[in-house]
Amino acid sequence: MYIINFFIIFFVTPLIVMASIGKRIKNGYKIIGICVLISSIFLALTFGILSMFGRPLGEFISGNIDRIASTAVHSEEITSMLGFSELSPSERLSKLVEIYTLAVNSVPALLIIILTVISYLEYLLISSFKIGKDKLVSDLLPLRDLTFPKETVWGAIAIYMITFAIKSLDVYLGDVGDVLEINARILFQFLFQIQGISVLLFLIDKKNWHKSIGILIIIVFFMNAIGQMLLSFIGFFEMGFGLRKVIDKKIDRK
Repeated sequence: MYIINFFIIFFVTPLIVMASIGKRIKNGYKIIGICVLISSIFLALTFGILSMFGRPLGEFISGNIDRIASTAVHSEEITSMLGFSELSPSERLSKLVEIYTLAVNSVPALLIIILTVISYLEYLLISSFKIGKDKLVSDLLPLRDLTFPKETVWGAIAIYMITFAIKSLDVYLGDVGDVLEINARILFQFLFQIQGISVLLFLIDKKNWHKSIGILIIIVFFMNAIGQMLLSFIGFFEMGFGLRKVIDKKIDRK
């Protein structure tokens, strides 16, 4: 049942939303954002409804964490890959449970990121179709021209402050604060990295470098933690201080 509902929410819902508002809203990235928002709401409602009439997904996943970790702790390949070879079996189990718990707690943010990627690809697909002389949706601006509003930075700061406030109430709310913090961090890091990629593509276009160079640079950035952090910083400074304008002025002077 989960698979059918996931397919409808991840693939069908964005298409329906695009077809409904594509003629009225000309900003393609705004349409993608609305698709992700509506699909995320449906996803949350689906989890709630299915949990009421069946086994909750969270309970199902958490119930299998210990079983998976107990199996993995005896695998030399997994423990060696994670650097746990020198630990005792009980220490290995504790570390693996910690890793699996972190992965499970990150599921909401990862699902939203997947929704965003699918909605983006579907928009690119349907923007190439026409009904008569009219397109179903307007063409999407190149990613190098994407700029999130400055309010995004303040929104991120506000959400982090709310998250830390909730964490301070962990005596009453349990691990809710930790889960919120993990997901907020992942989502905003993703957002800043997308903006960082946009700035890099803008710079490459201004320098008249070949597109393959841009793809290679982005891959190199994503292959290591330092590169991902740099992308986030670039995106943050673009949103907050208009880094792209500074780059544009310096290149024009030359």
